[in-house]
Amino acid sequence: MFIFAGFLMTTLTSMGSISKPIRILVITGGHDYKKEQFNQMLESFSLGITYRVAELPGAFNMFVPENRNQYDVLVFYHMWQNITDEQAKVFSECIKQGKPVVALHHSICAFDDWPEYWNILGGKYFHRPTTFKGHDYPAGTYKHDLHFRINIVDPDQPVTRDVHDFEIRVRELLDFCLSQYRLLTVKMTSVIFNINDTCHFVKKDLKIYTKRMRLRNVFIVK
Repeated sequence: MFIFAGFLMTTLTSMGSISKPIRILVITGGHDYKKEQFNQMLESFSLGITYRVAELPGAFNMFVPENRNQYDVLVFYHMWQNITDEQAKVFSECIKQGKPVVALHHSICAFDDWPEYWNILGGKYFHRPTTFKGHDYPAGTYKHDLHFRINIVDPDQPVTRDVHDFEIRVRELLDFCLSQYRLLTVKMTSVIFNINDTCHFVKKDLKIYTKRMRLRNVFIVK
C-alpha cells in the first residue's frame, strides 16, 4: 500500500493544483482479488480523492470519448485478455489523450496478444516465450513469500524522493520485462535478483514513446 500510495500521489501531483476531488477509475476484471480489503485501502486516502470501480469487459465503455471526463486517473488492477480492434483503438486513444495511469500487480499480465498495451505500461509478464522489439523473452516466472531489500537508484525522481533503502516481505514477486527508467533495484536475502539479466531498461524507447503518446505518467507497481 505504501508503494502504491507513493506512485499515486506522484501521479496526482503531476496534474498540478486541482481544487476539485481527484476522481480515480479502477479497472478490474479477469482476476479475483479481495474486494473488501482493496476498497478499504482506496477509502483510506484523503477526502480529496474519490474512486469508482469498473470491471471489464463493461469497463471498455469508460474509454470512449464521451465518458473520459468522468475520471482523472486510471488505476489498472485487471488481468483481462480479450480485446477487439475497436476496443483497442479507443483504449489507446484514451491514454494518448493524457490520462495518467497507475498499473498494479497482475495488470502487467494482461492482454497477451496486444503489444500496444505492453508499450503503454512499459512492461509485460509473458505467459509464453515471446519476441518483442527484437528481444526473445522466455515465459515469466514468479516466487512466493520473499524477503528482500529495496535499494533506491534515483533519489531525485519524484516517485522515490525522500524514500530511503528499506526491506520488505512480499507474497509474490514476478519476473517480467520492463522498458522503463530504473528507480530502484532489488536484493533478496537469499538470492540476488539481477534486473539487467531479465529486464531491459531502454530510456530512449521510453522517451520516444512518451512523446508520441503524450503521457503524463504511467507507473507500474508490483
